[in-house]
Amino acid sequence: MAPDQVHEKHTCSTTMGVNCDYGTAADGADEAGSSSVSERHSRQATGVPDSAMRDSVSTDPHSAHTPTSSHPHPRSADGAFPAVGTRPMLNARELALFSHYITHTSHVIPYGREDMFPLQVGMPNLALTDAAVMDAILALAASCECHDMLHSGGDATSPATLDEVGDLLRLADRHHQTSLGRLQHDVQARRFQSVLPNAALMVLYALSSHHARVLLARRARRLGVALARDVLPFPSQWITSIRAAHGAFVGLLRPGFASPGARVREEEEEEEEQEAEERLAAAPLGAAGDGTCRFQDGPAEETRRLLLPIITSTYGAALERLRARSDAGNLAASTAKSDACGSALAILQELFYAVLGGHDHYPRPPPRPPPDLCALDNASPWLVRYLARVTSATPSKLWRRRIMAFLNQVPFEFLQLVQRALDCMPVDDDGEPPPPPPLEAAHKPAMDIFAHWLVLVMLLDGVWWIGDVGHWELGRIVRFVAAQGFVVALVEGETWWPETMYAIKSTLGTAA
Repeated sequence: MAPDQVHEKHTCSTTMGVNCDYGTAADGADEAGSSSVSERHSRQATGVPDSAMRDSVSTDPHSAHTPTSSHPHPRSADGAFPAVGTRPMLNARELALFSHYITHTSHVIPYGREDMFPLQVGMPNLALTDAAVMDAILALAASCECHDMLHSGGDATSPATLDEVGDLLRLADRHHQTSLGRLQHDVQARRFQSVLPNAALMVLYALSSHHARVLLARRARRLGVALARDVLPFPSQWITSIRAAHGAFVGLLRPGFASPGARVREEEEEEEEQEAEERLAAAPLGAAGDGTCRFQDGPAEETRRLLLPIITSTYGAALERLRARSDAGNLAASTAKSDACGSALAILQELFYAVLGGHDHYPRPPPRPPPDLCALDNASPWLVRYLARVTSATPSKLWRRRIMAFLNQVPFEFLQLVQRALDCMPVDDDGEPPPPPPLEAAHKPAMDIFAHWLVLVMLLDGVWWIGDVGHWELGRIVRFVAAQGFVVALVEGETWWPETMYAIKSTLGTAA
């Protein structure tokens, strides 16, 4: 197992002003001394030889795989980033990951045929000429391979396998970091053909990587193996990534944001892409057509059979009690933060009613108008439509998109409260509890609302890249409330509904 690494923080500023902090980890031992696809792509465009780039990399683990310049991608003499178009050489490990994405990962994500072309044809072709998209694909493929290793059975839980998964997670994170570095510049330069696939893949990677780390931590605890800090689950970065991808897409739709010098897409090009989409839609589903690996959208079978009916029959009363606690808090002190919590609660109620049904008397808000996609006329229509679906910029009936869209719809001030509290909670609950964190009164209603939302996320355990994230995150909150005296105001004899649902889920075999 690699020694503990101290997380280095990178900030990804999107067009909506969302800051993303990510932990940088050293890559796996088999990749020592190598560089990412984006870095090699930059060297090809600027004429920097590999040996010179290796000499410029610090041996300090805090700056591993980072050139001595302040930006991971060298600029040309005029200060611009190298143009997209050259094809960086992939090493053997990267070719294997790219193959894994094409033959497996891209086939276990789509829901329905409308998602097949973007994931199985469109993005792999973009990756051949865009190093940042290639890095994003390799990161997602590596994360997917981690899931396969942890679920394969047999010796999948041996210490040696945990080491392999840890190395693969480090490799995935390095590709993700370099892709993010390029994404920041591409947003500013309005290179939509690179930004859009990168943002879509970032949402998938954020959840799949977090879930893989959760699985790894649980398997390591069973074996009594201590994990390096750089492969433990990140406290709240997965939330930031989802919000940032949505913010980037919405920001690109701002009036006047379209690049005036962008190439106008030819009708023949659009017709060719449309024909390819139609051919794929008409093709048989293939080996996975039995549905065992496709169209994942909701609870695992045991969760659907045992937990879903309990949640459906009890959530109404739980929301009423949550509303009463929120109203009491607002009467005591009305602030901008309490207003943000009130808005988040209204969105949560609407979400519960939309997903689980019932409560026909609840007033439905008017449907939101579809986003104006005119600013993205120079991008491939299939790419724009896919990102709009992934980020929930357009309405979706899929549980996995509708439930996760909560993070994009709530006020940013509410998410700040939630993330501050999550970041104060220990990732590993072993040992002595930490001292009480410096949290304020507004954190209590925020975490109360967020915990109720996590009950819905527990119903997505049948989606492989989400899995037990809801159960794991809710468990952290339950332990935190118990250990720190962060008491939710309950009436006498009342139990906290999220804690009860967490306890029931813990008895099911899927919460493993």
